Amino acid sequence: MLTIDLTVVLTATIRTTVPVARADPALRLADYRRGLRFWLELPDPRIRRLLFIDNSDHPLDQLETDAAAYNPHDRECEFVSLDCNVLPPNLHYGYTEFQLLDLGLAQSRSYGRSRAFLKATGRYTFPTVSRLLDRLPDNCVFAGDSRNNLRFERQPRRFTNCALLYFTRDFYDRHLRSLYRQMRPAPPWTREQFIEDVMFDQLMPLRGEPGVVLRWPVNCEPSGIGANDDNYDTPRKKLQRGLRALGRRFTPHWWF
Repeated sequence: MLTIDLTVVLTATIRTTVPVARADPALRLADYRRGLRFWLELPDPRIRRLLFIDNSDHPLDQLETDAAAYNPHDRECEFVSLDCNVLPPNLHYGYTEFQLLDLGLAQSRSYGRSRAFLKATGRYTFPTVSRLLDRLPDNCVFAGDSRNNLRFERQPRRFTNCALLYFTRDFYDRHLRSLYRQMRPAPPWTREQFIEDVMFDQLMPLRGEPGVVLRWPVNCEPSGIGANDDNYDTPRKKLQRGLRALGRRFTPHWWF
């Protein structure tokens, strides 16, 4: 079980330039406010700090007001506003999220004071995150949920889901910093346009090293509305979660 103190890093793009269905800044800000409240309320003593980083140069005063008005566990909260949401052509928007992460952590006072981090997409909540942390080894230096699905997809993909990641500061500095710079624009369309694929290829050589967890032992999936208005809490999604949970238990070698 992890016992280390954590800083939760919430990544955000309130005013997006990517053509997605959920582009209204007011809707997105409401999503981020719900996400922030989830982490403020979560009764997990390992979470000591929250660091909210937005890359669209949007005012964060409403989020700061929320944190000041309602912080039942008295967590230190820091808000960083950046203007770095220019996506190069023919690249997945993971490029700007991990650029945001590099630049935001460099500016943050929390980074140098923290040994371990949870990076979470700020618009989602993760209701079983404490259960996941309970199941990670105390020597964990990285944990992400990877998939190597060769059986159940029309076009099989090998990737590491980036919505929620755990890493120590040292691991981030050695293996994840500047990861977005490894992405390459199309044409041709390859794995190098997608941050989840680039991360999978970066991390797979570390499989088996002490403290590196590339497949979660329990489900910890997001709740909320995706960028294209896809609801993560539909009956179909819940069925997929249930099947995946069974797979983790009975066929852990199948990363689907």
